[in-house]
Amino acid sequence: MSKLFSHRLRRGDIVTVLPFKEILKTLDQHGQLDNMPFMPEMQRFCGSTFQVARRANYVCVDGDGMRGLEHTVFLENMYCDGSAHDGCQKSCTIFWKEAWLKSSNSTSAPNKKEMMSGSQKLKTRNEQSNRYICQSTRLAASSCLLTPLLKAKFLLKEFFSGNQRIDKFIINFCYFLHYKLSKKSTNSVCRIVRGHAESAPRVSLNLHSSDLVEVKSLEDITDTVDTDGKNHGLVFTSEMHHFCGQRYKVLGRLDKMVSEKSGKMVTLKDTVLLENVHCYGNCKFGCARRLFHYWREIWLKKI
Repeated sequence: MSKLFSHRLRRGDIVTVLPFKEILKTLDQHGQLDNMPFMPEMQRFCGSTFQVARRANYVCVDGDGMRGLEHTVFLENMYCDGSAHDGCQKSCTIFWKEAWLKSSNSTSAPNKKEMMSGSQKLKTRNEQSNRYICQSTRLAASSCLLTPLLKAKFLLKEFFSGNQRIDKFIINFCYFLHYKLSKKSTNSVCRIVRGHAESAPRVSLNLHSSDLVEVKSLEDITDTVDTDGKNHGLVFTSEMHHFCGQRYKVLGRLDKMVSEKSGKMVTLKDTVLLENVHCYGNCKFGCARRLFHYWREIWLKKI
């Protein structure tokens, strides 16, 4: 029991990213540890100190549902800039294996010469399929399927690891039960908005970083999606409802991103990310990834 609920790193801990030469020792010939890549975008953080945001106990994986992870954490405000993946703009939260971190209160500047040495070991493309390799595309391989027994284990770890206070844990549990029992109900807070448009309309606001926008009402958004709740293939998820009527700044455009399922670069039109607007997975018991929601410009009003 003590082993199950013991964790080397917990939320709020201060850690230093190991020097790159030490991280290289943990990686296999593919530049991965337990199938989780250490990406070139992460090298610049070597030697720097950060706070642990939360443990990555279980996360949503596109096409594979909720899956569990071991010995992995997220650091505060740490996102991938896509610079080594042809400018992918998805801004994924970066996964950190505990073997790449050490508990510390000190900071040391990364050695640029050291950062370059061994970089060729970090793969960003599959040479056979030419598909992108990143933490997102390798997430299914680096995580485990949650059987009922494992699901119970990881749910308990969420509380005992300090990720969630007891009140948040209970709230998420209630959301989860509500989702399971009433996800098909038109009154469910976890329902997908289903519209009636046979051909979903498009609107281009030409939004850019720092523009102020307001999320339209749920009623207005319903008119922009088809019967599957999608606008040209992009779903307005059940997690996005409570942002309606709120104002946010645009973080940046989402014109292209690496698909988690296919590993290919896909292009998008009239789509942006909003500052501090993340998916918390409330309807799925609190996914730890905190991915940005994707917003069609037709769902927004420029202020």
